[in-house]
Amino acid sequence: MNQLLQLAFNCLSFDFIGTSPDESSDDLCTVQIPTSWRPAFLDFNTLQLFFDLYHSLPTLLSHMALSCLVQIASVRRSLFNNAERAKFLSQLVSGVKNILENPQGLSDPGNYHEFCRLLARLKSNYQLGELVKAENYRETIALIATFTVTSLQMWQYAPNSVHYLLSLWQRMVASVPYVKASEPHLLETYTPEVTHAYITSRLECVTAVVRDGLDDPI
Repeated sequence: MNQLLQLAFNCLSFDFIGTSPDESSDDLCTVQIPTSWRPAFLDFNTLQLFFDLYHSLPTLLSHMALSCLVQIASVRRSLFNNAERAKFLSQLVSGVKNILENPQGLSDPGNYHEFCRLLARLKSNYQLGELVKAENYRETIALIATFTVTSLQMWQYAPNSVHYLLSLWQRMVASVPYVKASEPHLLETYTPEVTHAYITSRLECVTAVVRDGLDDPI
């Protein structure tokens, strides 16, 4: 299973058109899947398979299933028509919602880090106007907000993962003026909570930074 997941990840990470960005910008890239692979992605069992693997595998392997999902979430727009893309995104959002409703696996640092990367890819590869139309968006954005607030309050736990969450919210907010969809984005409800949690967490870490000589995050 380890080798199969590594093979799947290698295939999904291959630089098919020779324009791979440097590693520092890996979360801005689009996966240029060949058109001949289109049937595999239109069969939505492919996407569901990796969510099922995450939930059923031990933590030693489950983070690799999430790594594959990060790449799958980044598949180029032109692989789908509008209806197919909307259906694909809805399934992706539902999978994220299911993970947040059953968060036991996220106590593993590897799973947590890859899941934060997956959340960031949701916004870097999809428009807010598309996200708000996804099935289960309302429930999922509420769960993501709670997850973000909790993560910020536990700033000692995974400091290298938090910036993915901040990137998600920054991009969501920056997109608000351009949303033409009638569906509510609900960011006016959740963004203040995230902002408050971030500022409060920065202030609360000052004591530990001074006392223990930790890296100053500010």
